[in-house]
Amino acid sequence: MPTQALLTEAFKIQQPKLITLLEIFITDATILRYAGHESNISWFTYSSNAWQPAAYMAFPIQLDAIGQQNTDGRFESQTIRITNIDKGIGDYIRQNDVRGNKVFITGVLENLIADAADRVFRWKYRIASASAPKSEAQFQIQSYFAETMSEVPMQIRGKNECGWDFDKDGTDTVAAQTCGFYTKYYNLGGTLDTTNYPNANATKCDKGIDTANGCKAHFNQNDVLLPNLRAQAYQGIPAKPIQRITI
Repeated sequence: MPTQALLTEAFKIQQPKLITLLEIFITDATILRYAGHESNISWFTYSSNAWQPAAYMAFPIQLDAIGQQNTDGRFESQTIRITNIDKGIGDYIRQNDVRGNKVFITGVLENLIADAADRVFRWKYRIASASAPKSEAQFQIQSYFAETMSEVPMQIRGKNECGWDFDKDGTDTVAAQTCGFYTKYYNLGGTLDTTNYPNANATKCDKGIDTANGCKAHFNQNDVLLPNLRAQAYQGIPAKPIQRITI
């Protein structure tokens, strides 16, 4: 929510300069803080659940946006280019594996730097890669959401096909991501529905709901007492499978 001070500045005909502040976490203890400004900037950083004063060094910064822009103005991926004339940043990159480390890009108005609440935006990224060719250091960064989308596997959810692995290990404990058939129905004295499903087999399952050797054949399609021990299918959805991200 914009502060009153920020709203006041937004409606001025002559608006103050927007300054870009950059925080790059080389390690937890080594953090590079730069200001895209002709002078050093005293602002803040968020540490130990509170805003703390921090100094940002005046430094030439270039941000090259990659891909589409979100509704909040943030690009999913960006390239940060920083002058590396003294080779200092390049040494940091060569001596540390910075991939996955945090990067914060913050926008503040030149005349509203006394209160962290007056920031225009603050975006969080992770470093995807870093290099220091010649006199320039480059950081390829991705937003947390973009990284999650690329790394988290999709699970297919269908109308009549179970997503669980078939549980036939014979233990009394239901393994994670399994249907729990062996534990509940087989190991604890259950039976198969061989009357309606003559091909029912206690050692395997065809992952269907009402198929020759599926959930109903194993009496495993529903369970009131242990609701997690049942088919992981969604019979209320359209017949065409859908995808869901599991995080």
